[in-house]
Formats: sequence, structure tokens, C-alpha cells
Amino acid sequence: MLGDTLVADLTADDVRGWHGGMVRTDDKERRRRSQDSANRVLAILKAALNLAFNDALAADDRAWRRVGAFRGVGEARKVILGPDELQRLIDACPVGLRELVAAGARTGARLGELT
Repeated sequence: MLGDTLVADLTADDVRGWHGGMVRTDDKERRRRSQDSANRVLAILKAALNLAFNDALAADDRAWRRVGAFRGVGEARKVILGPDELQRLIDACPVGLRELVAAGARTGARLGELT
């Protein structure tokens, strides 16, 4: 918990513990998502603390500068649709878009390559 700690009293361990405390470990995907969220919140905290430091409200910024984000968790999930799912997607598209999505599905081409 950081709420009761003065900025001047923050340690890297305090910030690391707070950052890690946001991670859920139920399963692999939930862990990745919670680490990604924790990284976004950490970035906001660091921005606020950097502002305090730049405004001379904190004498030192080493405590939060030493805390890094979780690595490899902010990547988009790579989902490959099966044939049935792909057909449902094509069927759900309005006319005009349907042909474009179907052409991409047949060829593996990206939108920019089809237009």
C-alpha cells in the first residue's frame, strides 16, 4: 500500500510490492492481463511521482526509477480463427465488407493488400 507513505519515504521495494500486488495468478492468461494492467497503472504512478520530483516536492526519484514494468505482457493476443469461426465472421459482415473479409480469409492478405 502506498497511500499512507510519503513520497520522500518511498522505497523501490514499496513500489515493486504495490505493482506486484495487482497481479492475479488464477491462470496464465489472467496473470498476463493483470500484469499488463499493472504496467499501465505503474506508468501513471511514475508520471505523478516524476511531476512531484520535477516540482521539487520530492528530493529523489531513485525509488520509482528502479522499478521496471513486467515484460512481454502488453502484446496483443494472437488469435487464429478456425474454419467455422471464420465462416461465422464472414456471414456476420454486411454486404461489401463480407467480400473483402472473405478475400482476406482465402488469400491471407491484409486489408492494405486487398484494396
